[in-house]
Amino acid sequence: MIGFSIYPDDQRDLYKVFLKMKEIGFKSIFTSSHIPEINDKKRLFEIIDLSRKFNMDIVLDVDNNSIIDFLDDQFKDLIFRMDYGISYKDMANFSKDRKISLNASTIRENDLLELKKYKANFKNIVAIHNFYPRVDTGLSYSYFRKQNEILRKYKIKIGAFSSGDKCFRKPMFKGLVTIEDFRYKNTFVQVLIFLLKEEMDYVFISDPDFYDYDLFKIFKEGLIPIPIKVFDQDKLISSYTFKNRRDHAKNVIRCEGSRSLFNNVNPFNTVYRKKGSITMDNYLNKRYEGELQIILSDLKAQNQINVVAEVEDKYLDLLDLIVDERSFKFYERDRKKKYK
Repeated sequence: MIGFSIYPDDQRDLYKVFLKMKEIGFKSIFTSSHIPEINDKKRLFEIIDLSRKFNMDIVLDVDNNSIIDFLDDQFKDLIFRMDYGISYKDMANFSKDRKISLNASTIRENDLLELKKYKANFKNIVAIHNFYPRVDTGLSYSYFRKQNEILRKYKIKIGAFSSGDKCFRKPMFKGLVTIEDFRYKNTFVQVLIFLLKEEMDYVFISDPDFYDYDLFKIFKEGLIPIPIKVFDQDKLISSYTFKNRRDHAKNVIRCEGSRSLFNNVNPFNTVYRKKGSITMDNYLNKRYEGELQIILSDLKAQNQINVVAEVEDKYLDLLDLIVDERSFKFYERDRKKKYK
């Protein structure tokens, strides 16, 4: 599930923000009740009301002081991310009739055993990682995975944060990330890695804004969009949906069924094939004429293979996600065409 973060100090038109996020398939929001410099409960309640109107899950960060404002039954539909000063005994009691989130970045197995001792309802418990505003303080990939292994032993759903890549949140304006290596990575790529590779149940974009609304809209339809630059405009490779073949090749992604789509392919741009090159076999390759491939490892030029396009550099990590017969689609931003 993909979500976005919005806080009481956000001065945008909240309704328009929620409407835009709903259109691209987002289903949850993250907000906080205890940001030191913010004390606007009216705005916070407006965020909660809009989340309900747009049928989005609400994750609310609370501490031992701010949680007092949300003990009423009208807030039982929220997921309370328990932060500073709340004991495991109180968390366990809270979990008996409402959903809570643990801190996935700091939890230890002994803490889970403590919750079990107090008869916590684990069906109502999820765990969401921290985000880290200061550069160099995000989690290592190995530690992130180690934490997730512990949580999965208890069948706890897990969430993480990706940074935005258009507008960063204060105070550091350096991206709010869970994993340090993701800090300056494209937002869409981060989200898909979390969802498809790391199998996160929740992914929240933590910064106020990001690029690639168009890509999220395509992903909403169950396709991985691969943004490309095209060299051969005669072959409309972006008109089709593809899958990688079941028998995955070592050096290339073979677009299943492509040979039946393209014929009369003359030699063109038969150059060195770097990672991310998109190639089409020309008639010199006989029965393989029309085969479309995405190059995963740098390969030498061959006269029978045309380089017809290339994946935009910042989206190369998406290629690692084209596994298990996942459907994908090449996406040309510069072609005036509606993609469905």
